Amino acid sequence: MTTSDTPEIVTLETEPRHRRFQRIASERFNRNLYLPEDIEVPDFELPSEVETNALKSSMRWMREFIMRPHPNLGRTGPVCPFVKPAIDDHLLYFSVNQAQDPMNFKSIYDEMMHYKDIFNTFEPFTGPLSELRVIMFLCPLSHESVLSDPHESKMLKSDMMKEGITVGQFFPTSDVKRMLRDKFFPVQPPVCMYSMRTFIPGDWMFISGEPEWRKIYKDRFGEPKL
Repeated sequence: MTTSDTPEIVTLETEPRHRRFQRIASERFNRNLYLPEDIEVPDFELPSEVETNALKSSMRWMREFIMRPHPNLGRTGPVCPFVKPAIDDHLLYFSVNQAQDPMNFKSIYDEMMHYKDIFNTFEPFTGPLSELRVIMFLCPLSHESVLSDPHESKMLKSDMMKEGITVGQFFPTSDVKRMLRDKFFPVQPPVCMYSMRTFIPGDWMFISGEPEWRKIYKDRFGEPKL
């Protein structure tokens, strides 16, 4: 057998960071994470049609809306300028909610706390790339009314911020205007979903309206630099 015929052996030491994270999520936490490049292959299909459709439609929404400019945005560039860098560096993943009862917020909360533990194994832990880490947590079987209770949503976000994670919520019929122009609603995906990303000093503008969140912020980062 010649050298060129010898099969390549990939050890865990040479395993790419993004594939290692997927493996850890599967082996240690029993949850599957998908990169955009996994979802966008022509033959991507899971045993569950609901999960397949949720992942494909959410990825299309990301490409066709979130990653593109919009005339009502009020600035140049895509709706979210951080998504493409996150995808390029293999730092944005999708996962589908496996809560025991997708129509019960307590069950959703418990599942997201499980994902908090997954997120905390997500490298890199420091440096600029650490701020691009994102898990999109899809809830295709959950009704928006179950997830949008103000008290429960606030509790979830508070508990996550204490763990160093910012949670965003995105619902198909949401009318949140997101501090942009009057008729621009960038938070209307095909299925209910949450984003989980690193809590950073720049989040002050999003959380300063809540006294509890202000305290969590200052305990973590000190006084904001306005």
